[in-house]
Amino acid sequence: MEAGIQDTIVFLASLVVAVLVAQTILMLVFVIAFRNWCNRTGTLVERVSRDIEPVLKASREFLVDGREKIASLTTNLNEISLLARSQLVRVDGFVKETTERAQMQIVRLDQLVGDTMDRVEQTTHAIQSGVLRPIREISAVVAGVRTALEFFANRNRKTVERATHDEEMFI
Repeated sequence: MEAGIQDTIVFLASLVVAVLVAQTILMLVFVIAFRNWCNRTGTLVERVSRDIEPVLKASREFLVDGREKIASLTTNLNEISLLARSQLVRVDGFVKETTERAQMQIVRLDQLVGDTMDRVEQTTHAIQSGVLRPIREISAVVAGVRTALEFFANRNRKTVERATHDEEMFI
């Protein structure tokens, strides 16, 4: 049996050597495939890195420029807001002052119109009592004198019967 054991040991040893060789070959294939994959990935990463670098640079510049413009815009808007607020306060003061002056002028105008109406009434009353009353009295005296003169003038005039009789004869 020694020969059978020896054959078995040789067989097992050659089997172990064959497995080791197969594993080594597989390991070499795996290492080579991994190296190829790493090379391809490295090349791809370099190409992506090279292609993306201008995009990243432009993005950074855009962000820096945008940040400056936004800061400037914010500053301008704050200044505009402050100016608008101060102008609004001035306009509000002006409107308030103008309203107060207009109200005072309306009160003065009302007093002036009231005083004028009172003076017109006083003047009318003075004219009626100082001028029209004497004119009425003079008119009454003139009417009385006229009536008296007509009376004296009509005394020699014919009466109605006589005038009618004379007129009938004329026809």
